[in-house]
Amino acid sequence: MFKKFFRNEVIVPLKYTEELKAAYSSGSVTGGKLKNKTALITGANGGIGLSLCLRYAKEGCNVIFTVRSEKNRRVTYEYLRKNYPEGKYFGYLLDLCCVNSIEQFLLECSDINIDIVINNAGVLSDIDRNGLFRKVKKEYFEKSFNTNLIGMKILTDSIIKKAKENDAKCSIINISSICSLYKNFQFTPYGISKSGVSSYTKVLKKKYPDFNIHAIAPGCVATGMVNYKLGDDLSYGHNILQRVALTEEIASLSAFLSSDYGRYISNTPIIASAGEVL
Repeated sequence: MFKKFFRNEVIVPLKYTEELKAAYSSGSVTGGKLKNKTALITGANGGIGLSLCLRYAKEGCNVIFTVRSEKNRRVTYEYLRKNYPEGKYFGYLLDLCCVNSIEQFLLECSDINIDIVINNAGVLSDIDRNGLFRKVKKEYFEKSFNTNLIGMKILTDSIIKKAKENDAKCSIINISSICSLYKNFQFTPYGISKSGVSSYTKVLKKKYPDFNIHAIAPGCVATGMVNYKLGDDLSYGHNILQRVALTEEIASLSAFLSSDYGRYISNTPIIASAGEVL
């Protein structure tokens, strides 16, 4: 008699495969609107960063990517060339925790007109995941804020200033997180810093209404940062799609928003989480 009060739901495993990644990374999402533009992507050696590089390369962009070490620059370049050899890639070293590194990068790129900036670099640790606020040391707070917010702001402000001096416009896409919007993470260094990213984006858009500026707030994404790897089950019970997002989906959304198609979208973080609530 109690059977009618229960629901039996079977979640079929969804394996993370190269074929699945390829299915979400083919074709253009901008109809050629970004061809021959120059896109800067920070934090390029991570899951979302690599997918961003490949997506913008496939849209016809010249891709400038940044990483923090010479080894990561070499490995990232080899990965991109292997997966899309037609792309044009230029790797640079950049540590957003170091003002001198930011200034050196800007000096090296002083002759390049950057049309699109994707601020993707970020750090997330077990301290953030486990909500261990009282165990957070000052050093980690500084690293998280300098990477996720302060260094990103210094870099972006400098690029916008140069664009204005050259009477040019550019698109700015800041990768925030739903951790900045929901209570479970709002007291962690990651959540607080990403809240700052969303707020900074709103201020930028009001200050430069003629620029194409957006923040993307992804939910759970299949990246190494949250311990996903090829072959894992992507099934996920916390959103309406019952799976985590692919990095290729976030990259495609970024490309769409940074094109002319994204100019009329409202000045609020674009939540890419399939209804996930933390």
